[in-house]
Amino acid sequence: MTDRELLAQALETLAAVRDTPASKDEIQQAWIVSDLLRRRLAQPDREWVGLTDDDLRQIILVAVGVAEAKLKEKNT
Repeated sequence: MTDRELLAQALETLAAVRDTPASKDEIQQAWIVSDLLRRRLAQPDREWVGLTDDDLRQIILVAVGVAEAKLKEKNT
């Protein structure tokens, strides 16, 4: 099942729950969540873009630099 299908199913379920007797706060929260789900479903699907090898190398270099600086700080 895709994320979009799961969101649509959650919206349908929430709509059914929203119409059952509940406290004013619960009803308000259900409407807010329903609105957020509708907004997300209205957005186009985007393809996930991962990190490149170069991105990963840069991240590792930064992390190593931070670790070295921390070790130097602790040992001086």
